[in-house]
Amino acid sequence: MRTLWLLAACTIIPTMACHHAATPTSRAITSATTPRATVRVENKHWLDVAIYVEHEGLRQRLGTVTAASTADFTLRPTMISGLGEIELIADAIGSHASAATGLLTVKPGMHVDWTLQIDLSRSNVSVY
Repeated sequence: MRTLWLLAACTIIPTMACHHAATPTSRAITSATTPRATVRVENKHWLDVAIYVEHEGLRQRLGTVTAASTADFTLRPTMISGLGEIELIADAIGSHASAATGLLTVKPGMHVDWTLQIDLSRSNVSVY
């Protein structure tokens, strides 16, 4: 019985060690070589604005752009996987004012410029 236990331990443990060592390396290479999609938000509104990205029915916060400033964000690959259809949403903090870009198609390596105007309903977006 002791020999059987020792044989099983010598077979299973090295296999598990090799599997865990190979997985992170392959992930790191894939994510490092994939170009990132970026979003630049210019906020001309007088309030700070929370920026969200909605994709595949999920809404995730990208961050905050303070009043009269510009901020850059990077979209994670999971946000633009599949068809790459996203919608950006801006919610003015301390107000009911908000804006949305509508459906955008964004692929890895693309760039989105979103300018939020004082009247959020007049904001404009460019994708290239």
